[in-house]
Amino acid sequence: MTDSDGIVLVHTFEDGFPIALQNMSKPSNAQREFIFYSDRGVIHEFDAPLLENVGYVHMGLSETRVRNQIQESSERLLLLALLAFILWGVFISFTGRWFTEPVFRLTEGAKRINKGILDQKNRGHLKR
Repeated sequence: MTDSDGIVLVHTFEDGFPIALQNMSKPSNAQREFIFYSDRGVIHEFDAPLLENVGYVHMGLSETRVRNQIQESSERLLLLALLAFILWGVFISFTGRWFTEPVFRLTEGAKRINKGILDQKNRGHLKR
């Protein structure tokens, strides 16, 4: 943040305010967006006046850092989607078995009756 004369009041740069950006902090050089190429990567700087030109706010975003955050978020979303797909498959498998097991038992009983085996005992599957 700068005052109306362009003097930097507050900044968030760890190594000090970059010299190349000091000229950009002057009110006469304020732009809506400025792309600055530095040894730290590409920085997008946005300028906005405070109140009635009392001062200016300059906000710089590192393109590399933003891209890394997007990549990290994309990887997390992919992992979450894969996990959801696996859990859905397990759920479908158990549900399918639960629905089809009585039909399989009925089919096996019908096959035994068809073969003439009529001594099938109740094994606790069917209630009388």
